[in-house]
Amino acid sequence: PFVNLSADPAQQYFSDGLAEEVLDRLGQVPGLMVVARSSSFVFRDGKDDIREIAEKLGVNAVLEGTVRRDGKRLRLSAKLVDGKSGYQLWSGSFDREAGDLFAVQAELAQAVINAIVPVARGDSPVNALSAPPPTVSLSAYDLYLLGKSKASTRWPNDMLQSVQYLEQALAQVAAALHAA
Repeated sequence: PFVNLSADPAQQYFSDGLAEEVLDRLGQVPGLMVVARSSSFVFRDGKDDIREIAEKLGVNAVLEGTVRRDGKRLRLSAKLVDGKSGYQLWSGSFDREAGDLFAVQAELAQAVINAIVPVARGDSPVNALSAPPPTVSLSAYDLYLLGKSKASTRWPNDMLQSVQYLEQALAQVAAALHAA
């Protein structure tokens, strides 16, 4: 689970939702084994040493992070830590404007995934700090996620709706690029 560093403790739901989104997306990476939420969230209090957590969960690396929400700004800081040595393998921070919370969670989760998967596999880390956000339009990104979600069901009506969402997303991105 990610630690909520926001001034408002009631924001824990956002931190938990973000952690769940990251877990779900990590679980979809071929060849990567991910511990279930019910097992990892036992360590929410953060009192255990990372090496002890890794041993108890039977994992090689642990992802830990913090979330800060200040008005419309969000900052996620994440670290991938080696489970045997306790040394940091990778770290990154991601700043975003809070719009559609589900879209922001998905965007931040994908940014973390893009950064840590190569490291988890033993490859060179990706410089996540220099990576631009997928779009300047959260609305377009939200439409993209909706389209992707509908396409995954493979039902004919959902596939048609997926195409409509994706076309709307492309139109918004094209309009934003044309305006720039």
